[in-house]
Amino acid sequence: MVETVDLSADPDSRFIERVYYELLRPAFPPEELDPLEVIRDGLMGVGKDEIVGLCARRGADEPVGCIIAYPYRGSGVLLIGYLAVRADMRSKGIGSLLLDKGRSTWYGAPWCQLVVAEIEDPRHYPRGETDPARRAAFWFRHGAELLLVPFFQPRVREQLPRVYDMFLVVLDAKPAAMATEVANACSRTAGRSTAAGRTSGRAIRSEVLLRFLEEYFTASEGPDSVASDPEFRWLFNRYGEQDSIRLVPLDIYRGVDLPRVPREPAT
Repeated sequence: MVETVDLSADPDSRFIERVYYELLRPAFPPEELDPLEVIRDGLMGVGKDEIVGLCARRGADEPVGCIIAYPYRGSGVLLIGYLAVRADMRSKGIGSLLLDKGRSTWYGAPWCQLVVAEIEDPRHYPRGETDPARRAAFWFRHGAELLLVPFFQPRVREQLPRVYDMFLVVLDAKPAAMATEVANACSRTAGRSTAAGRTSGRAIRSEVLLRFLEEYFTASEGPDSVASDPEFRWLFNRYGEQDSIRLVPLDIYRGVDLPRVPREPAT
């Protein structure tokens, strides 16, 4: 029998370490995965970042799946950072169980205006230990909508690169985060969709997303990145070029053309 436990309500350091090594590390490459100490300390309430998490557990102490989220209260955004299920337990409903439990546990918080997740664009990531296309299909089944704007993940360690060609998807939005009007045509900032007729007619206020970007990148890379880094400023300006960012169903991503960040040659 599988049950869900709250990793941050009554944290157990050794069990959190098992979750990290048995579930998260096999599912995410080093450049995408926060260090153990960041996740462990955040869940235990002693880190610099607030982190919440749920674990699917079989029996008394066997972790089989987890979901880890980052509350950015200043911008009113909850970021679902990681969702992982042990390889031999996939396709058994555990990911859905965790996401449903996360929805009922976290989404209704008074401060939370918007829930987002960052996922790999399957067009740029080959299938390996995990399958990015399958992940995208999972998120689509759970109502994820794609923001028509580029995105990359900040560095999780100073010596590691950023993670480019990522999607930022919306899982839940309160009225305060939604735009009241949506333009009929995509601007160049939004990207170009070749799948006509599949737009959702919904959009997120750029102001909310801009605050989130500043808070997220400051927490991850420090204030200097937000103030002067060329890649971040390019991304930030893309979001700020219009009042709202349109949403489309995630399953049409193959027909969406998103700008890619101009990157400096490696030295």
